[in-house]
Amino acid sequence: MIDLDWNNLRVVLAVSRTGSLTAAASHLHLDQTTAGRRLTVIEHHIGARLFRRVKSGFVITEAGSVVVAAAKAVEARLESMSERLVPDEEANEGIVRILGNGWMLSELAEHALPKLLKQHPGLEIRIVNRLPPVPIYGEPTVALWFDATPRELDQARPIAQVPFAAYRAKNNPFDPQDWAIFQDDDAKGPSFARVVKRRLGSDMRVRMTGTDAAQLAAAARAGIGQAILPVCIGDKDPELVRSPALDEPLMRLLHLHTSREFEGRARQNTVLNWLEDTLCDTLAARPAD
Repeated sequence: MIDLDWNNLRVVLAVSRTGSLTAAASHLHLDQTTAGRRLTVIEHHIGARLFRRVKSGFVITEAGSVVVAAAKAVEARLESMSERLVPDEEANEGIVRILGNGWMLSELAEHALPKLLKQHPGLEIRIVNRLPPVPIYGEPTVALWFDATPRELDQARPIAQVPFAAYRAKNNPFDPQDWAIFQDDDAKGPSFARVVKRRLGSDMRVRMTGTDAAQLAAAARAGIGQAILPVCIGDKDPELVRSPALDEPLMRLLHLHTSREFEGRARQNTVLNWLEDTLCDTLAARPAD
């Protein structure tokens, strides 16, 4: 029987999740030399390579897939045992990552997060401003994304209909044909920019695009053009007013993504319940149908 050290297995898991020895070492708070030595030790014990080293990173082998599957099962059992052995509040200690658009995360941090952290002093929320496609594993993670297809080990469900409206500068002059709109060249799936262009018509001119509402709001305030913004951002900006260019808001369906690896973990469930309770009010949204 092969005797495997859990500390070494944790390195294998981290490499499989990040695709990089450097990132795995950082995630585990190890130096890269120690992480590499632990990976070498476990490969020596097993007698097989667990990853192929290529220019883009580490690619898992067939033997590596077997070891990773077993290690995930061990990890889940250890976490489950830990949660059953400690008081309910202590089970909510640790990191939960929240991924999403910067403007959305800022709204949550300002208006909803303080209450969550006050209720759960041992919880650490790690805010990550990233758009898909991004892996959502490493520790319990939830992602709030529009128009993103879940990956193989992930699951997604609709959580809110978020309204977007047209805004213009209250005081600065602007050309009504000029616009600042959302555009992310790396995003997969339907393009919100195309939806906006269809609604605004062929006379509109795109003068600026951006991936975050703060950038577009700044463009509108400066008179670069009108902007399509989340209602929760545009309505409270004292230098902007609603534009009649859109007769009614555009609704975007927001999805909540989670990883099956961490399903049922106490601290992740706590964050999911908090999002269910606060997200719509924070984003001036309505529940998904």
